[in-house]
Amino acid sequence: MGMEVLGYARRDQGLDFLEQVDLDELLRQSHFVVIALPLTDETRGLLSEERLRQMKQGAYLFNFGRGPIVDAEGMLAVLEEDSLSGYYTDFPEEAYLGNDKVVMLPHIGGNTQEALEGGERLARKALSDFLIYGTVRDSVNFPEARQLFHLPYRVTLFYKETMDILPDIMQIFNQFDLKIGEMMTNRKGECVYVLIDLDNDQSQIEKAIEKIKQMDDIKKIRLLKRPQYKKRRKVKKIIK
Repeated sequence: MGMEVLGYARRDQGLDFLEQVDLDELLRQSHFVVIALPLTDETRGLLSEERLRQMKQGAYLFNFGRGPIVDAEGMLAVLEEDSLSGYYTDFPEEAYLGNDKVVMLPHIGGNTQEALEGGERLARKALSDFLIYGTVRDSVNFPEARQLFHLPYRVTLFYKETMDILPDIMQIFNQFDLKIGEMMTNRKGECVYVLIDLDNDQSQIEKAIEKIKQMDDIKKIRLLKRPQYKKRRKVKKIIK
């Protein structure tokens, strides 16, 4: 289309089809600005009224990230002054009703056969990995956890961190002479999720788990066995 493409991200994306600049520079230079950011504490209100006023006269803003990334009151003020030509958002808000310069979309862009099938595959894979390996990926409200499963056993446990109980858990493992091969811990809010890989006698691990279950803050604990994959036999075809 003959357009010069600028991009903004917190880290260098290494993309050769655009020039990566800081956000304020992008807003000052662009005729069309597309938001594709997740909603986090950092991005909430990122496009404030002050930043919206930095945009080119007559520019268009497209929000396919999340509604609260754009300050609604600031957007209405800028549109009323004819600083921007239009605002297209995938997140309808009552404040924009009746404004001719705002186009609100129904947020169903992902409701296609391909997207639904892709989402089903991702959900099935994530659930399977959690049940078999204890790993967690792409979770909204639970800590991410990915660790290669090399040893025979894996203990997964989840607790609410009202206080740090991990040293007490480690002490129980020591009581049963369990040597930890690999371990990872991740947090999200008050949720703490732990993966512990072991190469010990199963009965000793089970005894330790029973004792850990008695701790008040433990919400869930599981013992997983590493899956054993059998190599497929090679079948030779004999052609006469």
